[in-house]
Amino acid sequence: MITERVGIPAQDGPDYVALGRLAFADDDFAATRDHWQSAFRQQRSSGSARGAARIAAHLALLYAGVFGNEALAGGWLARAQRLLARTGRCVEQGYVALACAYTHHFDLAAVEKDVAVALELAIEFSDSDLEVVALTEGGYALIAQGRLTEGFSRLDDKTLPLT
Repeated sequence: MITERVGIPAQDGPDYVALGRLAFADDDFAATRDHWQSAFRQQRSSGSARGAARIAAHLALLYAGVFGNEALAGGWLARAQRLLARTGRCVEQGYVALACAYTHHFDLAAVEKDVAVALELAIEFSDSDLEVVALTEGGYALIAQGRLTEGFSRLDDKTLPLT
């Protein structure tokens, strides 16, 4: 088990997000889900709505992409959106928008809209990780709509935040 290899910090409590990422890398998706659900509860009980919302977005992606459960993915997205409704504008809204884009498989206009929100927030809050993923997904959506020049240009732009 991955927690045996990592250990659990005694004083600060476990870093469930990191444990979930390690389990994901180990293809142990059930453990990933369990760790991230624990992280969600931990963030929510500590009053961190933004942290809980970001984890809920990760869980939505896990349920949709790995487990193929769109209903549970939608539930996690709804939780994330409810949590962020009480906060001001923040980068976590970009992560939730990106998770929404992934769930709109066949509605490319919705994907494009969600990715635009994610990209705007990534730039506003200087989050280069979110910016690269938003540019990439936006490029794929444009290409899928037949807008090849614009889409490939967007994919080329994704390397700029890395420099």
